Amino acid sequence: MHVGILIQRYRTEQHISVQEFARRAGLTRQYISMLERNRDTRSNKPITPSVKTLEKIARVLDISFDQLMKDLKTEEKPADTYTLTVSAEEKAVLDAYRRLDEVAQAEIRGELKGLLKRNL
Repeated sequence: MHVGILIQRYRTEQHISVQEFARRAGLTRQYISMLERNRDTRSNKPITPSVKTLEKIARVLDISFDQLMKDLKTEEKPADTYTLTVSAEEKAVLDAYRRLDEVAQAEIRGELKGLLKRNL
């Protein structure tokens, strides 16, 4: 499991924004977004936070650093994860979507919902 999953769960349970989580952790909104996506936007590779960053995150999650490390070692798949075969074009679209900020992603989801309603 990566730390972004834990951050997303916490934010959902606590009803807080990426910006608020970042403020509490003393990190940037952009960095928290990268952690949640598990992608470094500069290299497009999985992100590896420092020990200092993990300590800040554990503090916000209100758990010990040791507990955070145990949670990260757990090989749990999120309930909404599944395997899907996609074409190269579909993969390119999905990769581009994942690089967008949350506002742009929400806008695209809204547009897709509208298109689907009109075409179903």
